[in-house]
Amino acid sequence: MKSVLKLLAGALALSGLAHGQSATQSVTLSAGWNSVWLEVEPVDGGGNPLAPGAVFTNPAIQMAASPKPLAGLAEFFSEDPGSISTFNQDEWQQWKRVDPSGGNDLPVIEGNRAYLIQVAPGTANFTLTLTGKARFFRPTWNPDRYNLVGFGLQGTPTFDQFFGPSGAKHSVSKIFTLNSATGNWQKVTGSATMASGRAYWVYCSGPSSYMGPVAVGFDGAGTGRLGFGGPSDAVSVGSGVDELELDLEEIVFTNLGTNSVSPELDLISRSDTGLALHVVRPAADSLSYLRGNQVDSSPGAGASASLGETIATQKTATLSLGAL
Repeated sequence: MKSVLKLLAGALALSGLAHGQSATQSVTLSAGWNSVWLEVEPVDGGGNPLAPGAVFTNPAIQMAASPKPLAGLAEFFSEDPGSISTFNQDEWQQWKRVDPSGGNDLPVIEGNRAYLIQVAPGTANFTLTLTGKARFFRPTWNPDRYNLVGFGLQGTPTFDQFFGPSGAKHSVSKIFTLNSATGNWQKVTGSATMASGRAYWVYCSGPSSYMGPVAVGFDGAGTGRLGFGGPSDAVSVGSGVDELELDLEEIVFTNLGTNSVSPELDLISRSDTGLALHVVRPAADSLSYLRGNQVDSSPGAGASASLGETIATQKTATLSLGAL
């Protein structure tokens, strides 16, 4: 069986593109507590993150809380999470719509971050739709603690499928999901499906760099930015009248899962710089390069561009992209 791994050009924040590549995320909220993972960062016209009141405009949203950045992704407990009751001000940043005590200390809403959002009792389910910056995300795990974290997913993998390749690092028996109706954290089952936009308490046993069944690495992964535009990486690709000078960057895929995968690239929004990306492969003599197909040039939802690479289980492959 073969799976498709979809990358978002914009989530990979191409340096040759204008800052602020945007995407839209929709999250369903229900009465009570909701454990939400925001993949996008809502921003103003100047590209600055918005305050909670400007993001959570529906009056039914009463409160939002998020672990403080200095706490990484984890609250400070190593025992199984229980129920939501009160928040330790030392460990959480909070925003309340009605704040008579002036205790609000959550200044802005950031992407790739977990939020617990409280919706007024009796409220019918509704959709929170946000548009904002999308960035590449690699979890920074806090070892030997539960981490409140979510993932941008394609499809609905089971917890066994997603976390199985991590072995004992992230045991499915130590993953919890929130029951909005009761406010209690409940253990997941391996056959249950995961969902984008939802944050889970996931235990991390010792140090970990796990990001899913397929690991993605590249220079600049720490900032989520592929550094096109530097002359030091420009090489001649093709020959004769078809020869071009392209700036090359490599993406390394490591397939830890049980199925082969075929990465695709999906353009989020159009650049005003005219940057075009092409797959680049070594020629048969290994002394020159050949230019392959242009990757997705049509922004928004729709067909993605195949990168022409299939990665077998337990194998690593390096893909070269050239910027024109």
